Amino acid sequence: MGDSRRQLLDAARACLLEGGYASLSTRRMAETAGLALGHLHYHFGSKRNLVLALLADENERLLERQSTMFRDDAPLWKQWEQACDFLEDDLRSGYVRVLQEAAWRRPAHPSAGRALTREDGCGRVNPTWRATSSRTA
Repeated sequence: MGDSRRQLLDAARACLLEGGYASLSTRRMAETAGLALGHLHYHFGSKRNLVLALLADENERLLERQSTMFRDDAPLWKQWEQACDFLEDDLRSGYVRVLQEAAWRRPAHPSAGRALTREDGCGRVNPTWRATSSRTA
């Protein structure tokens, strides 16, 4: 992944967690990344696409974390403790709040809820989580 694309994803994450979707602006994300606004439009085309890419990136990271844990030969009780630690980390990070806003379609900005819960957004997440969990059962 290109450096400017990664910088924009990191900046979007920081801005989203700091002020929520309502205060999220393309200009602010570009400034936070230290890049010209054109980089955001080149890589993502819109704020919506950047947020969807950010959630996809986060979901991929979290799914890999879970899969790695379940591939381990640790006893179930140890995996349970690790999963609880993961949840605490996710709650502290603000990630769960963002997903809950999307799931309940009540983010600070109404159009974000529609975009994030459609097939191209978080609508793909639950089946992937279920598949990861069922492989471990």
